[in-house]
Amino acid sequence: MFSTNNGNALVRAYCDSCKTCATKFLNATQWDSVQKCKNTGASLDTIDEGEADFKAKTGIIQTSSENIFYYSNDRLLHGYIVFMGKYATKTIDAHLIAIRDFERFSKGVAFKQITPQLVAQYREDLIQRGSEVGEDAIGNSAIRHRASQLRLFLTWLLKQKGYRSLDQTLPEYLDLPKAQMAKVKPAKEKVYPTLSEAEEMLRSMPKATQLDRRQRSVFACAFLTGLRANALAGLRHRDVDLHKSIFVQDGTNGRAKNGKSYRGRFFPVPEIFLSVFTEWVNEMETFGANRDDAVFPTKQSLIQNRSPGVQPRKPFEPLKGADVVRQAFAVASKNTKDSYHPHSARHCLAALGFEKCRSEKEVKAWSQCLGHEDIKITLRHYGQLKEETRFEVMEGIEMNRGETDDEKDLLLKFALHELHASDPGYEKAKALYNTRIGRPGDR
Repeated sequence: MFSTNNGNALVRAYCDSCKTCATKFLNATQWDSVQKCKNTGASLDTIDEGEADFKAKTGIIQTSSENIFYYSNDRLLHGYIVFMGKYATKTIDAHLIAIRDFERFSKGVAFKQITPQLVAQYREDLIQRGSEVGEDAIGNSAIRHRASQLRLFLTWLLKQKGYRSLDQTLPEYLDLPKAQMAKVKPAKEKVYPTLSEAEEMLRSMPKATQLDRRQRSVFACAFLTGLRANALAGLRHRDVDLHKSIFVQDGTNGRAKNGKSYRGRFFPVPEIFLSVFTEWVNEMETFGANRDDAVFPTKQSLIQNRSPGVQPRKPFEPLKGADVVRQAFAVASKNTKDSYHPHSARHCLAALGFEKCRSEKEVKAWSQCLGHEDIKITLRHYGQLKEETRFEVMEGIEMNRGETDDEKDLLLKFALHELHASDPGYEKAKALYNTRIGRPGDR
């Protein structure tokens, strides 16, 4: 990218085959779109609701790029992409970024020449970049992901014909030493609103136009269902049952993470979230929307079907990407101190679950409605407590040591002699009983 005197940006892209380049002059808004693609791994057509208003100018003279590209391993990488077909495009892109980063470090070495020493040097380079400040710096999470992604690739590589003679311990050289990783700057604290803050944000969102109401409904639906941004963007009327408070993530439409399908129930959030979403669904039905139509149509679809009852009606097409969902959260965050993104709704719901659920069974149900097959995923990655909240919880524990409902049930069974010494939970019930009667040390 090059800046020009009038404030525009000149961007170039190079053809891998003929080495000629395409150039575009972009204004500030267009450049923001390109940056968004670069940061999210999306293509321009997935974030743009309309037609692009600028065209490429294809060059006919060979020029050299400021960046260095390596092509020797591309045929092999194509095979890896085919192997990774079960994953979402975004996941595949993340793995390719890690592999290309390794290529950059090794200056395009052919994968047949990879050595344990080279992999170990790359591991040290990753850790070193975690301690730096500037454009090349990467965080703790990025280091772990890159190492894990490259490890998976090397494991696959060692099974390919012509590569089985490589050192079979290559993936193990990507194990990260705990002592050194402890010195790497920690990942940023995940910022998310409380449920009451989210309610206030929803109330403050504009609703004068149809696009405003679409944004409000997108925001409300995120907290009702906990769906990820791409899944929200691809939601259809058949995926939602307002009467039973049930939703479906349809993994067959290519919008769900890792193609996962599951049924969930609306989360117990304030009534306004369901009310806003229901009003939007009803509004869409007055324009003839049926079960196969998108819940959140594109701007063009809304314009085409603006007059209720007009036949033949064109289908309400789903959003191309998640940009409208991100915009909805940006609008909702306009008057807040923090800028929230769509995934913050899932963190908020996870934190709410930790607060409301009183048994492992309830936590599991809550976790599965978030699309997590394993409770550990919810516990490890979602709803992390803020520092002030942690201190409040610890103070509350110190002041109130009351038992949970499950513990009270155990106490009652123990007192009524319904537990045998060999039953699961007997020892815990006995300890609770002795604590209750003032004999905590008596086992």
